[in-house]
Amino acid sequence: MKANIIPEEVNLLLIEDNDGVAQIIAKQLNSSHHTKFKITRSATLQEALQTLDEACALEENCDIDVILLDLVLPNSHGVDTFLQIKKNTLNIPIVIISAHEDIACKCIGLGAQDYLVKPDISASLLIRSVKYSIQRSNIEKKMRNVIMTSSLGYHMYEFKDDDLYFTGYNPAADKILNVDNSKFLGKKIRDAFPNISDETYQGYIDAVNGTPWANKVTCYKDDNIAFAHFKVNAYKTSEGCLTITFEDISNQIKTEKKLQTTLTEYKNLIEVTRAGVCGIDFKTNKFTYVNNVICNQLGYTREELIELSPKDILTKQSLQTWLKRRVALKKGEFIKDTVEYQVIRKDGSLMWVLVTADYVEDANKNIIGVNVVAIDITEKKIAEEIIKQRELEAYSVLEGKLRSWKEEITKQDIERQENLNLIDSQILSLNIKNKVEVF
Repeated sequence: MKANIIPEEVNLLLIEDNDGVAQIIAKQLNSSHHTKFKITRSATLQEALQTLDEACALEENCDIDVILLDLVLPNSHGVDTFLQIKKNTLNIPIVIISAHEDIACKCIGLGAQDYLVKPDISASLLIRSVKYSIQRSNIEKKMRNVIMTSSLGYHMYEFKDDDLYFTGYNPAADKILNVDNSKFLGKKIRDAFPNISDETYQGYIDAVNGTPWANKVTCYKDDNIAFAHFKVNAYKTSEGCLTITFEDISNQIKTEKKLQTTLTEYKNLIEVTRAGVCGIDFKTNKFTYVNNVICNQLGYTREELIELSPKDILTKQSLQTWLKRRVALKKGEFIKDTVEYQVIRKDGSLMWVLVTADYVEDANKNIIGVNVVAIDITEKKIAEEIIKQRELEAYSVLEGKLRSWKEEITKQDIERQENLNLIDSQILSLNIKNKVEVF
């Protein structure tokens, strides 16, 4: 049966040797107003097994939806009857009919869906038990399908006689451990996995008692299983039953170790570099990390700087430059990766830094921060200022000399002009005198 709900017609196998009881059960089932029961009866274990063999050659095409089983048959009695049927049912739900409640309860522990105690079986109780058994079985089938197709390894255990016994596994368990898990079936956990740690074993015991063992990382190795790290979850699935999921995370741990080594080397490089290095989160506008160089440059401790933002250390003019660049970034405008800022040290003195910015983006390509390399260019700026001042002084001296030269030349021009005027007046005087003498 493939549906997740009770169908209008249910194919039921009744395994009962007593004709009178079989007739009563059939009559009770046929009193249902919502479900039609198509009943097939077997009076012996052999008949039942033959019927199952014919009806359920393939589980997906099985013509039987549920089994009603009397534990006392002519050639089979008690729990053995159930186990023989269970072995051949391919996960068909079984409802036990028995006059012995203790034996019926044992069958529940071995996989029966429900039990009914003779002779206290009413029609409503019988119909409800059969329907609920089918529903629970459908749910279990879905869960089994999830387990069997999961990429996680699954191990199942039963707690009995004060120990855990291996009862099941899925294909992924074989693949992950590279071992045939079927050879562990029925074994105690320490016989199946002799090198299991005391901590892990106790975690499983706690889990079967109701305290899940979640996302634990453990390692394991024995003669059958190569060394590996596993992430393990253990949880109780029913009374006395434990399910363990596990995945091999050895490669992940190796990658994390390599990454950690790389990060350590990077941090060491940052600390020994002569440049100041820091990160800034644009959401909080605070430093996310700083190296020793930038701490020494500014005179702050690492803890003090982490609590500050760029606006706390930039001069007014540099802060305006910082804010303009932030606005340009939001607009998607191009800005240079390098910029000069004047910053204020803890002692109030000023310094200049040349900043190279590497902007950080999130998954949506939004800029969320920046990594900064800052080089102290204070001496360079001072040298530039000195050169500029000296150039201004040289220009001033030259301008003064040019002014003196101009004044000297102007003075000489005036004297020359006066001499020329005197000569002109003398020439004019001589001309007049000569004219008088002629007349």
